[in-house]
This record gives sequence, structure tokens and C-alpha cells, in this order.
Amino acid sequence: VKGYSFPACIPASNSVKSVDGLLLEGISKEELQMFDEFEDEYTREIVKVSLFPSPEAKPITGTDDTAVQEADKADAYMYIWNEAQDILEGSWSFDRHYLPKKKEYLVMCDKFVKEYREEASS
Repeated sequence: VKGYSFPACIPASNSVKSVDGLLLEGISKEELQMFDEFEDEYTREIVKVSLFPSPEAKPITGTDDTAVQEADKADAYMYIWNEAQDILEGSWSFDRHYLPKKKEYLVMCDKFVKEYREEASS
């Protein structure tokens, strides 16, 4: 997203049908509600994800002598961008987009959590 440190996933197109990411497990119902509130420019949808072994896992050799890893499949929630796509700018990079604005982003997240909890307790 132009000018921000966070990425946006949009519905699959003919050119891009996957993204790399992390699967968070053990999220409580209350935490999921907080994520929904935080991700107000996104719609939470269920998607099929491929769970690859850790980078330390021994690769399995493919039929053409390339190293591949088997992936288990699972359903997971994913936040899909639901705002105008004209403010999106190509591929997102952790190093280029997040790291330079990490401190600012973490301060914003901390402020959001405090305000959310205050509102929920009143």
C-alpha cells in the first residue's frame, strides 16, 4: 500500500495465484475480533494454504532432480484488500516496506491495542 509499511493481498489474478506468509495458530475469538477491527480495509476470507516444512527440513528430490518440499494443505483466514486498488504498488518487500517504518508501525499497533482494550472494557 503506497506510503505504508504493510502489504495488501488482492483476489487471485491470472498472473499471481499465491503469496508467501506466516500461519498464526492458537488465535482466540477475542483476538480474532481485534484483528477484524484492526484490518478494517480488508475482508477476512477462508483460503486454502500450503504448509511447507521449515527451511531446515530435508528437501525431497523431484523427478527432474530438482529439490522440492511436500506441502500439507489447510484452511486459514486471510485478510483480502477491499479498498481501491489504485493505491497499491506492485510487490511488497519486508526489507523495503516494513523495516524502514518498523518503529512507526509498532507504535501505531500498540496505540490501537490500548484503545481497543479501553473501548472493550467500557
